[in-house]
Amino acid sequence: MKELALAHGLQVLTPESVNTQEFRDEISALACESAAVVAFGQLLSQKFLDLFPRGCVNVHGSLLPRWRGAAPIQRAVMAGDRETGVALQIIVRKLDAGPVLGIRRLAIDDEMDALKVHDELKVLGADLFAR
Repeated sequence: MKELALAHGLQVLTPESVNTQEFRDEISALACESAAVVAFGQLLSQKFLDLFPRGCVNVHGSLLPRWRGAAPIQRAVMAGDRETGVALQIIVRKLDAGPVLGIRRLAIDDEMDALKVHDELKVLGADLFAR
């Protein structure tokens, strides 16, 4: 994603932590109305979330609330789930606990591993986010 953004002349910020005052000041200066995250490995503080008056959304690789947290795709495959999907949710302070705005479902067949499921879900997630 970073390479694609840079190739299109977009500014990319890659802080070690998004929850420092220094980074919040940098984001605040941009006057963003909203934010979106996908496969993001940091918990977002309330101070960070409050920078976005229209809120923040997360595209999560499971049919929430199932498989909240890290590695939802791998966990679904390892558990033998026959169905998974992606959920678009409003981010709140508690991990993967915000209201779900929409979902897209995917059947998991015996030939699918986590990489194949990931590749299918990224298309569904992009469609869900665009809508």
